[in-house]
Amino acid sequence: MKKTTIFIVLLFGLLQTYGQSPDSTIIVASDFKGIVLTYVSDSSSIYYYPKLLEKVKDDKLALTPEDGFYLYYGQIFKEGHKGLPFLSSEKYQEFYKAANLGRRKKTIKLGVEILEEDPANLFVLLHTCKSMDEKKDERFPAYDNLLRCVVMGILSTGDGKTPATAIKITEIGDDYVLKGFIGYFGGEEQLYSENGKAYNMWVNNGAKLYFEYVFNLEIPKP
Repeated sequence: MKKTTIFIVLLFGLLQTYGQSPDSTIIVASDFKGIVLTYVSDSSSIYYYPKLLEKVKDDKLALTPEDGFYLYYGQIFKEGHKGLPFLSSEKYQEFYKAANLGRRKKTIKLGVEILEEDPANLFVLLHTCKSMDEKKDERFPAYDNLLRCVVMGILSTGDGKTPATAIKITEIGDDYVLKGFIGYFGGEEQLYSENGKAYNMWVNNGAKLYFEYVFNLEIPKP
């Protein structure tokens, strides 16, 4: 089986940096969303969201894990942002179908279009990069760096071993993508809420992995 660059290089890099924070002040802050909002909405900040989008457009290879962090968490404050885009967007549905059927050219075409507006979408990023790698697309290094920076930014929020150190995600399903990068395969999931926070806990042979949803979502207690 072919070992693509995306999994050799990216996974190695993630394991080397797993648990490191781009900004420790943010990680320990009780008002996580409030702190992120401060950075991405301040026009004088280097993480001002419009500036980040321009950086993604102009030079993806110059992106850092800190940029990836604010791209991913800052997206929930974008005007018109909607969760679960695969349920409401025909283009996302076409991408999902193309990716799962292995239609690489169509996956790349649709992926690039979607990522122009939604550059931190993990599922789209992953499958666009995989397809670019397999098709030897010259844009692969740039999109690979975007994916690496977003994933590393997310993994900086916690080690996932306890609810207190849960990995923070903004979208249902992102945990499926992240589990693969971490090397945590299989398991059973359980959605629950505790102390006003929503979690998805994965259990596999006694090993638990926690993800916290950092958006307004009501999940009934088990």
